[in-house]
Amino acid sequence: MEGSDFTETLSCAGCMNNIGNDDYVCALNQNWHKDCFRCSVCDVGLTTWYFEKEGLLFCRDDYWMRFGESCHQCAQVITGPVMAAGSHRYHPECFSCCSCAAHIEDGQSYALHERSRLYW
Repeated sequence: MEGSDFTETLSCAGCMNNIGNDDYVCALNQNWHKDCFRCSVCDVGLTTWYFEKEGLLFCRDDYWMRFGESCHQCAQVITGPVMAAGSHRYHPECFSCCSCAAHIEDGQSYALHERSRLYW
């Protein structure tokens, strides 16, 4: 409105203080001071790359540690392509025979013994 003194005040979802003229991030339909836009687990500052679950903010590492699947072979979190055998998940490079350690490629036949051991 021309001639009006009305200015919208934005509140930070992190600290609840007025954002004023500070730089801010708009995420999850809320506004955040850049310094308040942080991982809910490790408190590292986030950029525009972040993960969200149930309204909480996460950095990549903490999101995958909490919600990612672990490789049945090496127990590390799987963040990329996955190979599945029964109810187990594997990194493609970990998908190998437990007897001879031969790598099992996508599409190759294998046997799953006792629901957890791969054989080629």
